[in-house]
Amino acid sequence: AIKIATLEQSNPARSSGTLVWTPALDEVNQLTAGQEMFSPPIYIRNISWKLTFHSKKEDNIDFMGCFLRCTAEMKPGWACSVVFSLTLVSHDNQENNLRKGIKP
Repeated sequence: AIKIATLEQSNPARSSGTLVWTPALDEVNQLTAGQEMFSPPIYIRNISWKLTFHSKKEDNIDFMGCFLRCTAEMKPGWACSVVFSLTLVSHDNQENNLRKGIKP
């Protein structure tokens, strides 16, 4: 499920936003190497952003990555950058939450 405040949904030109996405764990666990799962988009400054889970296998070890992607079609010479933090929330123990911040 995705939760975006109604005010945020009505203003795709806003300068910041919060995306809360709770994919079904069984769906995430079923991803095989090379598969991806995308959240619904959130629009910031009229640019579409999505969270992505990506599964990878290397030397018989399974890896899972989570990324924030700019999914807008950019005109030549344009680029998008972002400052964000990502929190993976533990449903068992909040002390096990994993938070990462990204800066340009």
